[in-house]
Amino acid sequence: MPLDVVRLRVLVAVARTGTVTAAARELHYSQPSVSHHLARLEAETGAKLVQRVGRGIRLTEAGRLLAERGAEILGRLDAASAELAAHVGLRAG
Repeated sequence: MPLDVVRLRVLVAVARTGTVTAAARELHYSQPSVSHHLARLEAETGAKLVQRVGRGIRLTEAGRLLAERGAEILGRLDAASAELAAHVGLRAG
């Protein structure tokens, strides 16, 4: 099953910020929405990506691996989008 880009963004934000709360704030999502995206990503991948620790979470080894690759993928997607927008802008102008 292909990875969902929105859910990948959520995982990368959680990895970068360290908490669901901070990731939700950065993405302008609610905390339950971030938790839902993480749960769906785990279900879709069949891998445990986060581990509950006290009141927080920690990425598992699989979660860290996917977050690292996800950051690379999202960087390329964002770059492609920016390059295309610039190209279209040049052609339109």
